[in-house]
Amino acid sequence: MSEPPLNNLWLPIIGQKYIEGQELELEQVALNELTVKDLKPRLQGYGLPVSGKRLLLETRLREFSQRKDQWNLLFQPKQNRTRGSVTGSRAKGAEALRTIGLHGKQKGDGPARYTNKHGVPATKECTAEQMAVMEDWADAALLELTAEPFLNGTAEVDGVVVVGQGEDDQRVGLTSEAAGGKLEPTGVDIRLNRQERLILELRQIVQNGFGTVLAAQTSRPCPAYRGSNQTTNTMSTVSEQTMADLIPHSHATSPPCQHPKPTTASGLAHPEPEPMTINPENMRTIVLEGGMSLTFDVTTVPNPPNIRYSERIEDLFKEWYVASDSGLTLGGQKIPLRHWIDIYKKRGGNAVDSKAWSTFRGAWHEWKVCKPVTPAAEYYIELFQYVVEEYERLGSSEQAFWAVYSANGHRMVWSAIQAALRQQRKQTKAASLPDATAARRFFGETLEGAAHLRVFQYRKGKQIHTYSSDDKIAEQWRRLLETNEDIRMQWEESMDCTQ
Repeated sequence: MSEPPLNNLWLPIIGQKYIEGQELELEQVALNELTVKDLKPRLQGYGLPVSGKRLLLETRLREFSQRKDQWNLLFQPKQNRTRGSVTGSRAKGAEALRTIGLHGKQKGDGPARYTNKHGVPATKECTAEQMAVMEDWADAALLELTAEPFLNGTAEVDGVVVVGQGEDDQRVGLTSEAAGGKLEPTGVDIRLNRQERLILELRQIVQNGFGTVLAAQTSRPCPAYRGSNQTTNTMSTVSEQTMADLIPHSHATSPPCQHPKPTTASGLAHPEPEPMTINPENMRTIVLEGGMSLTFDVTTVPNPPNIRYSERIEDLFKEWYVASDSGLTLGGQKIPLRHWIDIYKKRGGNAVDSKAWSTFRGAWHEWKVCKPVTPAAEYYIELFQYVVEEYERLGSSEQAFWAVYSANGHRMVWSAIQAALRQQRKQTKAASLPDATAARRFFGETLEGAAHLRVFQYRKGKQIHTYSSDDKIAEQWRRLLETNEDIRMQWEESMDCTQ
């Protein structure tokens, strides 16, 4: 008959301090009073597994209570690291492996490591034999070089070619004819000799490079003919004179950019080449700031630059009048934003590619005009107030512009400015509706009665069109009443008759 299992066990108290020579403090544990939640922390404190059901957990505690030889193992102190020891990932580094190779493996550094047969060491050590061979070769090369000075030639030492520099450079090495022998060079002499040869080689490189620059300067082609612009010719002359002054007289054998004229068999010089001209069919002219005209070839007009101003409105206000480096450059002339429409629009005839302006128009109007609901329709483009014109209306002042287009102390974003201008334009249109209606009633719905006055017409290309927007019609109607006394009196009489 088997004995009943023990329910009361004597176990060491968890967390007590181990003192050598003293008995461990024990406590009595009643298993029948402990739940599974109580058993698992106790097993974990003794370093025993905590998996399984209650019966297995109790069995582990009973076995542990009987094996008192394992109790002291729970209190073995953790091995401390010593100063300078290398463990873990540091022990695998190149520096740690090199240190172990030089000083041997320290005690407690872990198992021995062997070099991977597929790996390559990070650095290859130079053995003493190899260093001795290289030192002997260097000494022999220096002795052979310094023993026989050379003039304006080359010397080869074990495959290394060194260039001579003339009589002033004879003293390359240290020699002595005293007592019919030669002095053995010391370490200091060898180092000085190396520095001297390095300086001579650098001087030769500089002279060769300077000769190449002179050759390129003397063979430089003359600038292309750009018309009878006195400023360009003057600047070209000044540049050549300045360059001639910089060239030493020993090298300036011929003035730059002066080529002899080719001659025929009879000895007569060929005439100067005709200046490059532009095909009249491709020639266009636009007027820039200050009345300066720019003539260009439409076949050389590049594609519009891919730039945006929605996040840098301040740059838009500046580059609208003054061109930037990232903008459009035509014939060496930077073009401000305000003139791009004259170059790219199809109806102006200043673009070979008929799609150039139609493709770029949306981006350009996004800067100048508040972006319409339907960008493809020009009707909407005419409805909204120009952003730059709004800036000009406020005195061309950024401070005044942001004072109007700011909310709660923060500047409006591009879309908010568009919405504000759109609302402003709607109000202007509503205010213009009565005057536009009056003009249509007086001259007819299509304004055909005012055709002879040419007040409500405008030219677009080679065709004459009639205004269709209310604000333009109202503006012209008010101006007509102010300047034409007969029209004003007829209008007042018609108003009296209707009343």
